[in-house]
Amino acid sequence: MKIKTLALIAFFGFVFIDTLGIILPNTIDRQITTYFPIPILLLVFVLFTKLSRPLHVIALIFTFLGVCFFSTNLDKQQRIGLLFYSCGIIIYIYNILRVQNVFNLNSVIKYALVFILVLLIPTLFYLNHIDKNLFYPIVFYINGVGFLFYVSILSYVNSKTKFNRALLTSGILLALSTIFAGHNLFMGKSSLTGMLNIVTFLLAHFYMSRYAIFQLQTDKEIVESK
Repeated sequence: MKIKTLALIAFFGFVFIDTLGIILPNTIDRQITTYFPIPILLLVFVLFTKLSRPLHVIALIFTFLGVCFFSTNLDKQQRIGLLFYSCGIIIYIYNILRVQNVFNLNSVIKYALVFILVLLIPTLFYLNHIDKNLFYPIVFYINGVGFLFYVSILSYVNSKTKFNRALLTSGILLALSTIFAGHNLFMGKSSLTGMLNIVTFLLAHFYMSRYAIFQLQTDKEIVESK
């Protein structure tokens, strides 16, 4: 069995185990399992791309640092975690805009309402419940996620390729993850939203990595055809 396949199995395995830890806290220690999926995903990405997409690697590293800091119960550490998460999102957005012409005026106007709704609804819904010490980092992160979701829609609408489908899936999952995380943080924890948050968050980064891999493969095919 190829090491790429083993790494993929390990990634989905730890996603499952970490999710299961929500309902089996006495059996599965999430203080351990939480830190495995993103590094394994990073390994998967490197195996598939051989470091030819270094910015994406950096984005995953920032995401992992976000997991490390945000998993604590200290406001200061969580603010740093949100900063790392936001840096990862900014790099994702930069990578998308760098290679795609998504700002078709008609599409921008047509889907602006979707962007506004994705951005405002979670913010307004949780506004009165957000810890004042985390308010600005959270709003900044939500803006980043909302804009990434917006760009992913524009990309797919303008070009319905397999890698843009992966990008759109990532954008949707990341937006859902943000909503589930907000519910857990500010409206009271529940097993269901906790599990949904883990699955959507990790799969969002998986599909973003899939997008980058597809894009790299397409670039190679174009070069080889010349």
